[in-house]
Amino acid sequence: MQSEVSEKDVSGVGTHELVIGKNKRFGNISLLILFAIIAISYLISDVTPTTLGWYTLVPTFFILICVFWTKQIMPAYILGGFMGHFMAFGSDFFNKYFETMNEVVMGESYVWLVLVCGMMSALMVMIDKSGGAIAFSNWVAKFVTTGKGSLFWTWMMGLVMFMDDYLSCLAIGPSMSKVTDKHKVSREMLSYVVDAVAAAPCVLVPISTWAVFIAGLYEVNGYVPAGEGMAVFMKTIPYSFYAWFTILIVPLVIFGIIPKVGPLKKAELRAQTTGVLAPEGSEKIDMATDSDVVVPEKPKMMNLFLP
Repeated sequence: MQSEVSEKDVSGVGTHELVIGKNKRFGNISLLILFAIIAISYLISDVTPTTLGWYTLVPTFFILICVFWTKQIMPAYILGGFMGHFMAFGSDFFNKYFETMNEVVMGESYVWLVLVCGMMSALMVMIDKSGGAIAFSNWVAKFVTTGKGSLFWTWMMGLVMFMDDYLSCLAIGPSMSKVTDKHKVSREMLSYVVDAVAAAPCVLVPISTWAVFIAGLYEVNGYVPAGEGMAVFMKTIPYSFYAWFTILIVPLVIFGIIPKVGPLKKAELRAQTTGVLAPEGSEKIDMATDSDVVVPEKPKMMNLFLP
């Protein structure tokens, strides 16, 4: 009986596919009806760009639904942008859309974001090619004998890489995936641990990129005098309950004190019973480097931590 249940849970064939198909069709029809009602309500209300009110939430909900429904991010953002501009500017939405795009990409914040992401990516390629990631994996593998142990080391690593959430994800994911794969840990479980300890420590440590950003928001918006944003930020650290709970809950999930539920439970079942570690279709967003990368014969961990 157990084998039958497990096979049904992880195979995704037969009756299960039919149910998914019916649910998807029902969902599509429901969405069409919902947006039709919203469109009619919008036209009857005769709103202006300054009196959109709750209608401003429609493009956001559309983007969220579209992303989860199609598993495609960029088309959802583009369509959501067009929808918002159409609601605000009517027939002139196309020109306004590109005017807004030009203003955004020429802004200082956007240029800074591109530079930071570009340099972060270059840094991770350097670490990978220099053997830093594989060196750390080899070292951790000496002490890890179980899947839970590999996830606990991932959690510990996240607490160390607190400077930036992007850097944390890009460094820990490739470094620990080789260890967790060995112990049949699903990529969903690994990504949960990596993501949970990426941003949370950043908002608790005053020398992280998030701390500087938050302190700057305090000053720019006039909540505190210039130069005092960081001091105020440090006073808020004990009250960042979400960050504290996020960090503390991870080991409880790892060791089963808090049970895994929903898709995460199914992912772990799939990995343990079939050996399929990554979900179907995840190759579209695989951030693994090229297979022809040459790793040094004696990789050193300093190539991971020193940069």
